[in-house]
Amino acid sequence: MTTQIPEFTPVADAAEAINNATLSIPRDRVESATESLASAQRDAILWLYDHAVETAVGLADVADSVGCDATTLHKVFSGTHKAGKASITAKIEKYRATVEARAGTKKLRFVRTSLAQAIWQSIEAARVYQAFTLVIGESQIGKTEAVEEWARRKSGTFIVRTPSNPSLWTFVDELCRALGIKSAVGYSAKRAAIFSALKSEDLLVVDEVHQVFLTEKRVNRNNAKILEFIREIYDETKCGIALVATEVFSHELTGGACAPILKQLVRRSVVQYRCPATLPQKDLAEFSSAYGLEPAVGEYRKLQDEVVKHEALGVWLFLLRMASKIATTRGEQLTWDHVAAAQSEREHLQGRSK
Repeated sequence: MTTQIPEFTPVADAAEAINNATLSIPRDRVESATESLASAQRDAILWLYDHAVETAVGLADVADSVGCDATTLHKVFSGTHKAGKASITAKIEKYRATVEARAGTKKLRFVRTSLAQAIWQSIEAARVYQAFTLVIGESQIGKTEAVEEWARRKSGTFIVRTPSNPSLWTFVDELCRALGIKSAVGYSAKRAAIFSALKSEDLLVVDEVHQVFLTEKRVNRNNAKILEFIREIYDETKCGIALVATEVFSHELTGGACAPILKQLVRRSVVQYRCPATLPQKDLAEFSSAYGLEPAVGEYRKLQDEVVKHEALGVWLFLLRMASKIATTRGEQLTWDHVAAAQSEREHLQGRSK
């Protein structure tokens, strides 16, 4: 099935041009623009971009469906939107739930991979031994999904996502929300409430902690206060703490401006787990199996490996969902041919078909 993309006729007014344009921003630009965002926000924005490409709707139409204006959405996709993303990603998630419910393509259930198991063991070691664990890995390989699933399974596990371009105060606010602290007002009161809320048998997971370094000034020494506060939480409560981050954190650990402070954290760690750059084949086979497919072989294995290597796991899972929808629309049982058709359709919609 080939979707016809409406022709776009340029107009004089820039705002009107954006409102009438089809999506023409390359996906790699969107990936770059969202790289420093919290993973949940990045996932929502990338999903909306892929959904817009898949359905070939105009930018104004998809913005209207989400509940924002086309200019704002264009800035979000292109990386020129400077404001916070929490509000717009909340709207995207609400729209996503509606789309998936109507299409019968709900988000894939959690798949227990060997990577998830390794992450679970690493962060649980922090709780058991009342120490620090470091989990380092590339974006979009399943780190956040693994720790969120562990929190659902294990009581006493709390997850705080480091906000983008953070300050100590925004981090403290996020931590209070994660711990369910609502009554404390002012920094001193929130600080005391955090120390009181966390017990020695608890586990605190600080996700996206590399965001400390991804500020407008690139390395903001003031944000070392966040790392110091995390260390102070440990000293005061003796709860286990797991830090989950990308390679940015690893680089700062070995030679960045905050290396002396990070060294204090590392000395308290029991495990430093480095995730593999790409998922092993047995993990990818688990995702295929969740869709009722046999492990990929031949040309489908090549397609799978290329997408995962060059575009990350999130894109591959999107292709599997897209293939599932194609099969459902045709009234057919999902096969690898549908996955290949999904990739062809995606390339066509992005103007990359051969």
